[in-house]
Amino acid sequence: MRWSRLLGLAVVASLIAAPLGLPAFAMTLLTELVILGLFAMSLDLMVGYTRLVSFGHVAAYGFGAYASGYLLLNTSIPLPFVVLLAALMTGTGAIGVGWVCTLATGV
Repeated sequence: MRWSRLLGLAVVASLIAAPLGLPAFAMTLLTELVILGLFAMSLDLMVGYTRLVSFGHVAAYGFGAYASGYLLLNTSIPLPFVVLLAALMTGTGAIGVGWVCTLATGV
């Protein structure tokens, strides 16, 4: 195996084992770091590799965060289902906005 693959496996293994030994503050910080890292990588994929300008990238990210926060505070749905429901709501909203944008531009 190449050293880069071993390093990647070590990072994945440490992220999987992190909840077992980290205190609450460090776990919260690690969670935010992973979420923002995924957001940055997806934006880099759109802007860097495909050369597409992203006007609505943050809107879907913000809508998903708002939907999950709203569902957690105002319903008694368990967290795993809140995550799935917020992702479904965000995807549905993104499809609707994409459909309207496609009709408006004639693509």
